[in-house]
Amino acid sequence: MPRRSRSRSRSRDRRSSRQGDSRERSRVKHGASHRSSSREKRRKRSLSTDGRQQQHGRRREPSLEKRGDRRGHVSPRQTADTGEYPQRRPPIAAAAERARQQQHQQTSHYGPAGTVEEEAEGEKPKPKPVDAANFGLSGALAKDAGTGNVYKGIVLKWTEPADARPPTRKWRLYVFKGEAIAQTLYVHRQSAYLIGRERKIADIPVDHPSCSKQHAVLQFRLKETVNEAKMETVRTVRPYVLDLESTNGTWLNKERIEAGRYVELMEGDCLRFGNSTREYVLLHDKSQGVVS
Repeated sequence: MPRRSRSRSRSRDRRSSRQGDSRERSRVKHGASHRSSSREKRRKRSLSTDGRQQQHGRRREPSLEKRGDRRGHVSPRQTADTGEYPQRRPPIAAAAERARQQQHQQTSHYGPAGTVEEEAEGEKPKPKPVDAANFGLSGALAKDAGTGNVYKGIVLKWTEPADARPPTRKWRLYVFKGEAIAQTLYVHRQSAYLIGRERKIADIPVDHPSCSKQHAVLQFRLKETVNEAKMETVRTVRPYVLDLESTNGTWLNKERIEAGRYVELMEGDCLRFGNSTREYVLLHDKSQGVVS
């Protein structure tokens, strides 16, 4: 091998070795500086943390062991004596305990001096007395004992009897004013007809000022008669009139009837209410001279 080529190879080897040494020195230098800067950052961070804790009145407690070794560390959930975790209560038992505490708080009451007096354990609170059911009369119906019921918000002065029945005959009231027939009223569609000035409830309204708001009642009732010849009971529905204690009374065939008492009516009877001159003649469809 020529001398010139050997010298070139030696110089190349020395140059490469020098470059490798410089790279190694640079790597070591930069790694050391990096480690030193990391340690410096951690030191500054710890100093700043200690300063903030001292500023707020708190003192940082040193750790028990090193960071990597946690054998001496005691968890907040561990007991200081044994270092074991406490046994966790089941959720059902915890809920029962909370319910018992709430019930205990509800049963406590305040004493006279603002202190809380709790009932002794084992003593059950006394239940509040419950009023027994009262099935007695309230008095509302007693006020209407003589009247019976309320219709359209107005207390009626009478109530239908138990033997009230709709008529089997087609009864009519012919209203005469003087010698002329002013009106014909068909009174066979229901068992009772109220006569008075209260048009809200009256079946046969009268406008004369001498008549009362509830003046009289035309009532149909079931009547039983005994036929001695045939030895049988005959039942018929008959018309009655009842004066409701009106001021000027009810007149039957020009005679005033007793108030509060049913009076049986016959075919052809004439009724007059108060001081009105109108006459109400009672007939039916089979009466003589009546046109059906």
